[in-house]
Amino acid sequence: MTASLRGFYWRLTDAGTGRVAVALCGVCPGWALVGLAVHPGGWWRSRIVDDPHVDDRGVRVGTAFAADARHVRLDLGPGCRLEAEVIGADRWPRAWNGLGPGGWLPGLAQYWRPDPLRARVTGAVEAAERWSLHGWSGYAERNWGPAFPSRWWWGEAHDFGGDPVTVAFAGGPAFGPLEATAVVVRLDGRLVRLGEPVLAGVSASVEPGSWRLRGRSLRHGVEVEAAADPAAAHVLDVPLPDERRVEPWSHQHLAGGLRVRVTRRGRTVYAGQTDMAGLELGRGTGR
Repeated sequence: MTASLRGFYWRLTDAGTGRVAVALCGVCPGWALVGLAVHPGGWWRSRIVDDPHVDDRGVRVGTAFAADARHVRLDLGPGCRLEAEVIGADRWPRAWNGLGPGGWLPGLAQYWRPDPLRARVTGAVEAAERWSLHGWSGYAERNWGPAFPSRWWWGEAHDFGGDPVTVAFAGGPAFGPLEATAVVVRLDGRLVRLGEPVLAGVSASVEPGSWRLRGRSLRHGVEVEAAADPAAAHVLDVPLPDERRVEPWSHQHLAGGLRVRVTRRGRTVYAGQTDMAGLELGRGTGR
């Protein structure tokens, strides 16, 4: 499938100060949306930029944005810059995507792949203030498809009091009215991935300010409960690939509350919580 929209997303956090920086790039035919958001403060800035280039190594959009396996750089001028080096990344298995084997089927509304699931970063971000990124941790992902769907939900967290755990999920329409959710948990160097409707299905109950997920496979179970104040969300732009414009459809919390419980053969192997989760609920027209 030739994707009209390819999204690149980096989320960098510092649990000690509660600070979060998000750098994103939505690539469309001939143009791209580049944006930077930070927390606390509700700060967000974006710009449409011409002539993006994507290959197996990463993405580049003129001097405004560049990202590969080791670096991410965003430059929208004074007061809106980020430069980060990625160190010690936990890579996603190359043969997989976030949706499991079903994710290789053509014609899905959206495809999703976290990578890296967790990394140490260093560098600096300049937004409302200038912050050093030394000692921060990071997560990145990419998605692709014809456009943003009519409704979607997403979440990610990797700050669990020092525990080496990452939780990420994404859901929305799959085929027509059929909705699906994928959940991945990195735990003790292992990857738990749920989202196959037959063998590892996930149920999701999502509304403004609330995300509740339950998933189970033959071996593992995952429960996720997350919450945030709907009035405190960043409202981020998303690109409309065929129209060369953006719409404020993404209601995203850069630091919300999330609890996760993972079981293996019925026994709890991990339970943790964080106030540093990224959480999103999006609504568009599905074009």
